[in-house]
Amino acid sequence: VYSLKGRWSKGANRYCTNILRTVQAIKHDVSSDARYARKLVVIGDNFSENKNNTNLCFYCEMVMAGFYDDIELLFGPVGHTHNGVDRCHFCHNRALGKYYAGTLADWINLYPMAWRDGDGTCPPGAAYCDYQYDWERHYNISHIVSRSKDS
Repeated sequence: VYSLKGRWSKGANRYCTNILRTVQAIKHDVSSDARYARKLVVIGDNFSENKNNTNLCFYCEMVMAGFYDDIELLFGPVGHTHNGVDRCHFCHNRALGKYYAGTLADWINLYPMAWRDGDGTCPPGAAYCDYQYDWERHYNISHIVSRSKDS
């Protein structure tokens, strides 16, 4: 999921919006059986935007809304994006990163240069997200935290 750099700050709002956009794409993809999945496994890095109450509320809401029955959060070991475990990250940043593209569409059209069919992988899908929801306000996390301190 791509969004304009600098348009929104990093954090739970951007993270949850991008996860929602990704899940919507999966659930509406009639060409893939992944739309029937009842368990979501999310593998994130250890950055703080991936570990906070807003994200936990968001995943709980996804289960309550029926997107999934079970959501599992995993965090890779330090350096996991550099040791081959996270191959997609490598392909995107290194293999694809060496090519020039004038627009996002040009960049996405270069995906086959980084993800080659001969090595058993295929290019991922891409989406552009030009919005961001205010999940923190939606869940009113500060209100929940201040109320629990008063108890």
